Amino acid sequence: EVGEALNRALKYAKKAEGFASVVEKLQPHLAKTTAWLGDNWHKLLGFVGLTI
Repeated sequence: EVGEALNRALKYAKKAEGFASVVEKLQPHLAKTTAWLGDNWHKLLGFVGLTI
């Protein structure tokens, strides 16, 4: 449920103006969150330009 909510939020945010300017700030937080969520959620890292 948390992963799905985060996925939806990131999809909307990516379309918003200014998203590119906050990507750097989001990277460490999203990396920790996807690690906590597990392997199925590593796909979310692509929103901020990270990969495993």
